[in-house]
Amino acid sequence: MGLLELQDLKDLDRVLDTCVAEKKMLVVDCYATWCGPCKKLTPVLEELNNELDDVTFVKVNVGESDEFADLYQITSIPTLKYYVNGRDVETTKGALSKEQVLDKINDVRANNPFKSETDNVTNNESNKSDNESNENEEVKENDTVMCEEVKVTDDF
Repeated sequence: MGLLELQDLKDLDRVLDTCVAEKKMLVVDCYATWCGPCKKLTPVLEELNNELDDVTFVKVNVGESDEFADLYQITSIPTLKYYVNGRDVETTKGALSKEQVLDKINDVRANNPFKSETDNVTNNESNKSDNESNENEEVKENDTVMCEEVKVTDDF
């Protein structure tokens, strides 16, 4: 099955929202129809798209979409953009092999987990008593608020 082709930035926003909700990585293939290396990469991405349930692959024809190419600073093709939690976290350029793309996906997974801060607190506190867990969670919530206030007001 072929990859979904995004027509504009609104399509990208919709796909990103879906991937965030489903806790999936998004890989965007920036290509052009006249690009030989892009044509070589397409079957690799289609194969991975069929094999990986936690990754969504889409493509954008930057040869026809200056808006996307300019916004995301696409200067060569093929370029793959990797998104986790709706954030652009990695970029690769060139016609990569299946193994190279898979290695990059695994690297991105390892460095950009989908767990929220609440999930981490819950996992870290699971072996403690209820009282200790509640006390530590309260401290973490207060610390988070304090950090947000410092960042917003720049009181340092």
